[in-house]
Amino acid sequence: MQSRNAFTLVEMLAVIGIMLILMTVSFGMFRLFAERTGPEAGLARIQAVINGARAYAATSGRYTRVTFKFRGTGNKVMEGSTLTVEECYEVGNTWDWRAVPGSSPLAFHDRVYVCQGLPQGGAAAPGAVANRSNPNPSEIVRWREYEQAVLEDVEDHALSGDKLDTKHDGFCIEFCPAGFPPAKPRTTDMPVIDGGLTLVKVARGRVTTYAFYMINTNTGTRLIFE
Repeated sequence: MQSRNAFTLVEMLAVIGIMLILMTVSFGMFRLFAERTGPEAGLARIQAVINGARAYAATSGRYTRVTFKFRGTGNKVMEGSTLTVEECYEVGNTWDWRAVPGSSPLAFHDRVYVCQGLPQGGAAAPGAVANRSNPNPSEIVRWREYEQAVLEDVEDHALSGDKLDTKHDGFCIEFCPAGFPPAKPRTTDMPVIDGGLTLVKVARGRVTTYAFYMINTNTGTRLIFE
């Protein structure tokens, strides 16, 4: 009697169906895990969105921006900041912004907020590092002292008008069609950030963790300093 060594069509379809279900569940869990992260993990998420916006600006030939918002309907503070990639398009003789087709907002949860700028605290922010691959020990000391000096400032003001914009509908980082921050931004409805961002996680009205996102003003992407 000849043995059967192959799958039937029904069996193959059943296996494919199970694989699709597992992939869908896994992707949903991954996205949930990725969105429910603290400030340190949020740095990589923001960098990915900014890199995507920069690449889109260069390939599409359109001004592109990443908007950061923390207020929703009724000016209510959301559970965390939301990032959206938008493109600039012409409407008659004016310009307006719309979400890039096919893109979806990135929402931070668990009260992780992206704040404007780098807090100044009791010490002035150190200057640019001359050689990031081999920083001078004194430069490292200055940055470590700066981080310690601003922690209290972050805790006191992270959710105040000093650190989160309450006069505009969020803030943004913008890229021109060449893929760099433009000398004259097209954005007029919100502040354009070029210095840096501070990510904070808030629990019971107090900042529990934070991370700095220093921006390279030449590229608009992250300035990494270890």
